[in-house]
Amino acid sequence: MVVVNTAQPPADHDPSSFYRTAEPRPDWTVWREGPLMVLSKGVAFPMCCVKCGAPAQRTVRTKLMWHNPWLYLLAAFPGVLVYAIVATLVSQRAELDVPVCELHRVRRLKAIWAALAILVVSVVGPLAYMSTFTARDGDPVGVACALVPLGGLIALIVAIVGARLVVPTFIDGRVVKLKGAGEAFLAKCPPMV
Repeated sequence: MVVVNTAQPPADHDPSSFYRTAEPRPDWTVWREGPLMVLSKGVAFPMCCVKCGAPAQRTVRTKLMWHNPWLYLLAAFPGVLVYAIVATLVSQRAELDVPVCELHRVRRLKAIWAALAILVVSVVGPLAYMSTFTARDGDPVGVACALVPLGGLIALIVAIVGARLVVPTFIDGRVVKLKGAGEAFLAKCPPMV
């Protein structure tokens, strides 16, 4: 690993010295490591959309958490509650202002509204279904009890998949690695060798 002397001015015109480093440089904000986007904690993104590379009009505040994937074994053996407690305690966190263009901001908002609509329909629909039955028609509560959690799960999946912009693959005290950036955005980032 090559460590950069931050007191020395960057060699802007020498590509071999510009790209040959494993540490963030003071003149970089975001760089790429294969399909991943890498940045130092506390560094601002360039104002271009993280999905398409177009000029960004706004940023979306995103709170990210990451822990070692081995912790998922706790969900299988001791249980989900133990996993949730331990993961909350040991997770590394980062808060980012992710730039997005108007098109991707609207897509994200539509996914959030769709998830809310699915959640409302999954609760109101079974209640309306149960109100149409009389005592002699049978017991509709079982069907309603199955539809509410199913609708909630579908709403959660739509919200997570549609609303997230980037996904952390690694976070520590200095560096955040993210997947989910578009190829056009990554093409603008200097590679990390």
